[in-house]
Amino acid sequence: MGSTKHKRKYYRFDGESSRTTDLVLVKWIEEGSIKISSPIKDYNKALSKCQSYLQKGICSWMVYYDG
Repeated sequence: MGSTKHKRKYYRFDGESSRTTDLVLVKWIEEGSIKISSPIKDYNKALSKCQSYLQKGICSWMVYYDG
């Protein structure tokens, strides 16, 4: 039994605004592995993306980072 290393992905917002950086990641399972979207600033766009996967029968969820 071999060990599996998980690669971590780190995201940083480099926007022009100094406001709080609320970001959403959409995650879904495709071909047996977890896929991650690019960071999305608009919560409603992220929700639509997640719902589109769910409507296709693809397991998906959202992770919300608030600053």
